[in-house]
Amino acid sequence: MSNKNVLIVGCGIVGTSTAYFLSQSQDPAHITIIDSSGIAPGASGKAGGFIAADWNGPDSNSLSQLSWRIHQDLADKLDGPRNWGYRRVTALNLSAEIGHRKCPQYEHKKFGTNWVDPNVIVSECNLLGSPNMCAQVNPRPLVEMLLAQSKATFVKAHLISIERNQDKENRPRSATVSDGENEWQIECDHVVFATGPWTGKLAADTLTREESNIARVDGQRIHSIILQPPSQLHMSAHCLFVNLLVRGHQPSEPELFARPDGTAFVCGSADDARLPNTAAEVEVDAASIAQLKKEAALISPQHFSTYQGSLTEVVAEQACYMPIPTGSSSNPLIGTISPGIHVGAGHSVWGILLGPATGKVLADIITECKLSADISRLTPDAIRNPIPQAEHFY
Repeated sequence: MSNKNVLIVGCGIVGTSTAYFLSQSQDPAHITIIDSSGIAPGASGKAGGFIAADWNGPDSNSLSQLSWRIHQDLADKLDGPRNWGYRRVTALNLSAEIGHRKCPQYEHKKFGTNWVDPNVIVSECNLLGSPNMCAQVNPRPLVEMLLAQSKATFVKAHLISIERNQDKENRPRSATVSDGENEWQIECDHVVFATGPWTGKLAADTLTREESNIARVDGQRIHSIILQPPSQLHMSAHCLFVNLLVRGHQPSEPELFARPDGTAFVCGSADDARLPNTAAEVEVDAASIAQLKKEAALISPQHFSTYQGSLTEVVAEQACYMPIPTGSSSNPLIGTISPGIHVGAGHSVWGILLGPATGKVLADIITECKLSADISRLTPDAIRNPIPQAEHFY
């Protein structure tokens, strides 16, 4: 039996991926996951789920390639197409102008789209990625599947403090948690911070000043809606990144992803709303939601109009915070802060893509195995001792 007791704080894509890969090791640890707001309460339950193999920079490219393969492997092993909507897609960048005349045959039709209105003037269309390199998932069911497969114990609670061994390494020995009414201790010799945009807040509350200075991650709010067009209106497997121009208005950049269940995910740009204390307290701005509905209807009124009398259903109006590093590095932060204290956070818009590989690498670290990806520029040590760029590439 393993003598490792691992406490994972955060029940999103990184936390459940870490638990899943820990459970796959030859000597599985005893794993507890806590989250004060439930399962996938933040971006892991509300993100669009677009993933791409080669859209990350050199610092995280190895992690990105690993995660792309893991996504496919998980889909093959656990029937991802049926259980969390995994499929390959075509990604397009459109410059779209709303006009009053029909266009000739325009570029996006060449890529097989069937859900952009013919009255939308598409002045430019570029292929961002083919199905060989782009895919999508529905994040929440994926997180739920990873949690179930890991057989980790999930507890709805928040972390209050970490008790340390009084020795040179100062490793964790237990953690005090609370469900709002009662407090209790969980024995642990490893603690994983997989708390997305709340990582900075939680680190400041529970770690030393030096440790929390490393784990500087905050969040930016993004709104999204999920629309259900009439069932007879099939949508081709495309993810559209749109530069939308409407006369008399500022340009906007909505993203529209058709999903295999017949719904469409639509999101907009980030705003500067302050991060609340928990994911359960995230507020939704009505004006931002109304703007997304308007933009979706402009792109395809037949599919996405939600005005009175429309047959399109609004399935969800929501907001979440993407985790943004605020320290000396703009990279994701993955690895060991101090003995027994680990972190996987700061993935920006790529949390769903990079989450599985982040969990795999964290499991490698905890089980003392060879790392499955090169994270040399993503670790806490890379922040303490930056690697010269020339040394990294040559």
